[in-house]
Amino acid sequence: MIARQSPRPVALFWRLTGWKGLLPLGTGALFLLIGMAEPVPPPPRTELRETSRSVDVDLHVLDVRAVADGLSDVPMRIVSYEWRDPETGAMRQDSEMLPPGAYDGVAVGDVLPFTFEYIREEEIVVQDEATDWALAPVLLGLGGLIWAILAAWIGWAGWLVASAWRAATDGEVREARVTGRSFAPTGRQGAVRLGWTDAVGSTGQSLPGDGDLLPANGAVIVVYTDPVTGRGWWEGDL
Repeated sequence: MIARQSPRPVALFWRLTGWKGLLPLGTGALFLLIGMAEPVPPPPRTELRETSRSVDVDLHVLDVRAVADGLSDVPMRIVSYEWRDPETGAMRQDSEMLPPGAYDGVAVGDVLPFTFEYIREEEIVVQDEATDWALAPVLLGLGGLIWAILAAWIGWAGWLVASAWRAATDGEVREARVTGRSFAPTGRQGAVRLGWTDAVGSTGQSLPGDGDLLPANGAVIVVYTDPVTGRGWWEGDL
């Protein structure tokens, strides 16, 4: 009678996933964390802002002088005037040359209404609002997709572990003969699979492994059969 081997589900699960499962797990988590992160506002900046206001004042005419420009029979006039600065309260004086025909009849002592436009530049600190990152939805989608694929992969590995557990605990134990080897598309570079035919004619394959450590062609091995799916498991994989 062939002795039944005790199953090692944790070791089998790690063999099916191993470090290969940590890479998508970490990548998906990184994408999700970056996608969910709150946007960081830019640092404060300074800018010059102009403010203006209009003020009505009275210009007091102090002096009027006629100046001939030699081009017109009507002389130009230089008008000197003063006004009270509405911001400081101080009296200010200025003069201006008027073209011919402008302010005809202006004389010393006249009061002329005038509107001043005050423009002031101020340096202010501006804090711009944080803008949403355009790539955030993309990263969230990628992270969710990676985790969905990882969940499917882990589910597949769990399904295989459950099959191996049933085979090792309740399945039929059979002898089988190694019929050949094939290179495995998954697993480490150079990994191979055993192929066998058991005592009742059922065929099966092992998990990818090191070809130097696997039984040779024609060797007799022991396999366990999953009573639910009928899959055969080589005792070296359990």
